[in-house]
Formats: sequence, C-alpha cells, structure tokens
Amino acid sequence: MYEFEGEELEMFTVPMNTCQGSEEDNSEKDLAMVKRGLRESTFRDPDDPGRGEFRGRVSGAAART
Repeated sequence: MYEFEGEELEMFTVPMNTCQGSEEDNSEKDLAMVKRGLRESTFRDPDDPGRGEFRGRVSGAAART
C-alpha cells in the first residue's frame, strides 16, 4: 500500500511500456493505482511523486499485485 494525501492506494506491478510517457521503457515497476478502469487505469509512481498521475493501458483486472 502507498499513502497519498491520506488515502491508501493499492500497489501493482505494471509494464512501463503500457504507461503514458514511458512507451520505450520495457521494464516493470510497482505503481500505486489511483483509479481502476476497464481498459486503462490511472497510476502514481511512489518513487517519482513529481510525475503526478498518468494513465496505463492496463485494466484493473489485469494488473498484478
């Protein structure tokens, strides 16, 4: 879990090349899911809080914990 502004966000391992702004990055990273979606979800990177929220083409059901 990752706490952001008093809210506990669940962490998921996400392929970075599915994320907005990281299409060339073939690594996987543990990200905090802000909003679960059917085709894409919104994430925050706890290691890079200045990046803010970004979308990943990963459904909530497909994300791995």
